[in-house]
Amino acid sequence: MNTAQQGVVTLLKSAVTGAALKLPDNFSLEDEFVKETIKKHHLSTLVYAGALNCGISKESPFMKSLFKAYYKHTLRSEQQMLIVKSVFDAFDKNGIDYLPTKGCNMKALYPKPELRLMGDADITVRKNQLNLISQILENMGFTKSHEDDNNVNWDKGALHMEIHLRMKSFYQKDYYSDVWSKVKPVAGHRYTFNTEDTFIHLFNHFARHYRSGGIGIRHVLDLYVYRMKNPDMDEKYIYREMCVLKLQDFYKNVLSLLDVWFGDGESSEATDLISDTILQSGSWGNVTSHVLSKEVTKANKKGELSSSRRKLVVSSLFPPKSYMAVNYKVVERYPFLLPLFWVIRGVEVLISRPKKFRSTVRAWKNIDDKKVSEKQRQLKMVGLDLTDDESN
Repeated sequence: MNTAQQGVVTLLKSAVTGAALKLPDNFSLEDEFVKETIKKHHLSTLVYAGALNCGISKESPFMKSLFKAYYKHTLRSEQQMLIVKSVFDAFDKNGIDYLPTKGCNMKALYPKPELRLMGDADITVRKNQLNLISQILENMGFTKSHEDDNNVNWDKGALHMEIHLRMKSFYQKDYYSDVWSKVKPVAGHRYTFNTEDTFIHLFNHFARHYRSGGIGIRHVLDLYVYRMKNPDMDEKYIYREMCVLKLQDFYKNVLSLLDVWFGDGESSEATDLISDTILQSGSWGNVTSHVLSKEVTKANKKGELSSSRRKLVVSSLFPPKSYMAVNYKVVERYPFLLPLFWVIRGVEVLISRPKKFRSTVRAWKNIDDKKVSEKQRQLKMVGLDLTDDESN
């Protein structure tokens, strides 16, 4: 990593450990790459906390702008967690079994909850309790924003909440088919994985997003923080499960990456590639990386690069009835109206997300077979080169 990258990572380590660490020589928060990285990866709260620990004056103009973001995110975090607690209380009162994951749990492991931003609250529930859950959330003032066979999304104030009816796994799609057999009750009707399985789920999520288009610096930090807080995990068990998930090679490379970023490890071609991919990604990747990853998946399944691209374009512009019926209920009842709603959907996308539409079109135009082959090579190098069903 270069000086700017090393400096950002040092500030993140300082933020989560509380240690006053030495920054690289010639590192500056005013560096344009540093500013862009903080913005792209939503690191303002972490960088501000780390900078204070490392002795950077809070009086500089950029530190003052970071403080404003820190204050805003602190208020948002408090609002989110108050709403989450009210949901948990309501579920306990009404006998709803629930399994919070990711951000809901990770916030408590950081020195301050606002250091761990939460884009949404992920909660897995039993499908047979969904109707009661919907009634409870509507009575609490939530608004349903999306629904499909796997998830129901709800919004209230600062909180976006994803209610999952099944838990996704990566490559091995049946790994969480009976998730309730893998968890245990902790209080009321709240359930949790054990320490090792919580980490496995975090890593599974990390790998899925890395493979499907990008994952950000904050998610690397989650893995580091979790391992730092749980140093006595059963590593043999974790590795066995990674083998079951076909993630063992990627897992070893990411462990090496954590040692390079936050320890004294030496970089390798694989860790350099993972670092570059993550640093260029932003919190959840970009349009080009997502389109390219979809192309690689199609090509892996069919072995046909050019035809897979044409199929991807067609399926994106003209989704199947099952997809359209989620957002346009009338299509389920009157399927002959599907072509009309393709047009309606297209107009809505152009009006509500014109920039994303244009960038997606540019991504399709700029991706060729050579780029798809190079992406396949990169995935193979880091341990994610699988050609079986990647639909999850």
